Amino acid sequence: MFDFLILSISAYTAVGLDNIPNEIIKNDKLLTVLHRLFNTCFTHGIVPEYWAKSIIHPLLKKGKDYRDPLGYRCISLISTIAKTYSNILNTRLLEYLEDNSLLSEEQNGFRKLRSCLDHIYSLCTILRNRKLANKDTFLCFIDFQKAFDSVDHNLLFHKLLSIGIHGNMYKAIKSTYEKLQAAVRLNGSLTDWFSVEAGVRQGDNLAPTLFAVFVDDLVTEINRIGKGINIGTDSLSCLLYADDIVLISDTVDGLQSLLHCVTDWSKTWRLKVNTDKTKIMHVRKASKPKNDYEFQLNNMTLETVSKYRYLGLVITENLDYKETTNELVSSGSRSLGSLVSKYYAMDGMDFDTYTKIFDSTVLPILEYGSGVWGHKRYDSLERLQYRAIRTFLGVSLTTPIPAITGDMGWYPIHHRIQVNIVRLYCRLVKLPDTRICRKVFVWDQNISTRYLDTWFNHAKKLFDSCGLSDVFFLENQHIITPYLIDSVKTHL
Repeated sequence: MFDFLILSISAYTAVGLDNIPNEIIKNDKLLTVLHRLFNTCFTHGIVPEYWAKSIIHPLLKKGKDYRDPLGYRCISLISTIAKTYSNILNTRLLEYLEDNSLLSEEQNGFRKLRSCLDHIYSLCTILRNRKLANKDTFLCFIDFQKAFDSVDHNLLFHKLLSIGIHGNMYKAIKSTYEKLQAAVRLNGSLTDWFSVEAGVRQGDNLAPTLFAVFVDDLVTEINRIGKGINIGTDSLSCLLYADDIVLISDTVDGLQSLLHCVTDWSKTWRLKVNTDKTKIMHVRKASKPKNDYEFQLNNMTLETVSKYRYLGLVITENLDYKETTNELVSSGSRSLGSLVSKYYAMDGMDFDTYTKIFDSTVLPILEYGSGVWGHKRYDSLERLQYRAIRTFLGVSLTTPIPAITGDMGWYPIHHRIQVNIVRLYCRLVKLPDTRICRKVFVWDQNISTRYLDTWFNHAKKLFDSCGLSDVFFLENQHIITPYLIDSVKTHL
């Protein structure tokens, strides 16, 4: 495993204080030396002093005042050898956590075979089905202020001990947090070094896993209250992706109880909730009025919003995916604008280069989460692709669409989205029954005989239209994803 982890690291990572690039670390002649070094560090619970130092590069956030210190996103550069060591520790720690089921199913952040799409699917499907049943759903999107930077080290080590992290592993992790120092690089110069007393290390592979351990008992406390919503025979009160937390309840009182729980937990474990960025959403049918209850957290009234960007996808109070796609088109248009400006600056590009850049920079934005929301055709997505095609071909707006699409040979956006629905279906049927999105999928299937507008029914309709009705209900071990995708592409 050691050789694999060393050789799999990226060769293009920025260097830290030691100026040692990963290209050198991956040299075969160094593997034995690094193996001995890391074994010594692990066995004795020590690390070289310079591993504890990081260089901070502040980057101004979009639309922020450069005079405001909080308006910067900080990138920390640490020793590449230290990062490699922490990557090995992280791999061991994750294996222990997964093998012993020590992380809640609600937490999907930075875990193998889990993704943002899982939670987007779960939340949107829950909201859709409850809306179909004329049931209201109350959400709170929690925002912890500087969450990763605020973790108390002593409390973190206490939690590691409480879940059975002892011996060399505990000492090894703790050693990477002893005598931490940082300096800020400004205009090419470094400030004086200062001590870092709190927070998981930015740029360190261990950081997301340690944070997941730190917040995991919040899920336990939330679930103990029992104020969530039902999905079949199961109950769900929250979803987490690292520090992105959404609380879910079917009543006003239930959500307020969950907020009290978050308040108590955050005080105990010294994380501060940013009440300005924490938002409430009342999801319901469009014919229903918005609830006017003023939700409280830390004695502060939270704002109720009509839409919220959850894990990169805009979700609205009426589950209107047209607004969702409009946001994606807006972001995709900016990315296309960058491509077009480069195209003109270079006096044109060859077809393969132009297509590759479009596929890697624009399409991922337009298709984001489309396996969840893509059951309808949204012409605004197609129009953006037409704009890209017209730019490359140098034709006017009056040129017929069939002519330009035929010359370019690009796959229609709507067809790509339908393929993404098939991919998501294949993923869901293969997941273990313990996964939340799998439970939501089974629940969605069970109620699909009562409601036509379920995700399951839309997926089934797609399979039927492609002549794949006979494989739709196959057991998961018989689902061959590449075969299904090729079949769908052939029929579309």
